[in-house]
Amino acid sequence: MKTIMQDVFTLFAKYPEKSGVLDTFNKGESTIPGYEAFKTSIQNLEEHSMIPDIKHYIFGVNEDIIKKYISDIDSYYLFIDYGDINSNVDGMNRRTSGIYLAATVALPFKPKDYDMADQVILTDIALQYLLQIKEDLITKQKKHPWLKNLSDNHDISPFVARELNGSVGWTLTFRKEGTDFV
Repeated sequence: MKTIMQDVFTLFAKYPEKSGVLDTFNKGESTIPGYEAFKTSIQNLEEHSMIPDIKHYIFGVNEDIIKKYISDIDSYYLFIDYGDINSNVDGMNRRTSGIYLAATVALPFKPKDYDMADQVILTDIALQYLLQIKEDLITKQKKHPWLKNLSDNHDISPFVARELNGSVGWTLTFRKEGTDFV
């Protein structure tokens, strides 16, 4: 049985290079129930490596783990972050739920290795990758049950994170909303 978080992980796992996605299972084995089934489902994704120049996949909210992982990479990565889950009841007693999601395409940027013109080009590439992801989500929204409830509204913002190996790129923020899916 998949969960909301496994669904989000799986949804975005098809974009980066498959080996970078499989690196998230770096323990190899786990005693946590469901780990092997989850790992197998990711290994067997029909769609994968859709944007192979995104070499790494980072998922979660634990800053220490994210910092450690990004400190060891030097190429584009897809970072999926999530936020609050909320529930509302309308006047007709219908319950809806929503979760905030953010997809960031970025790369570590060391000023000693690049100049400002390099940054323009590299962040433009990151934006193009992020727009490919956004367009794919929109295209598949009508076909995929889980995607049907993505909000029509979204924002794309610059991403600069000195604490993440000087990373620069772009972030797409949106919500998944639906009838009491939580």
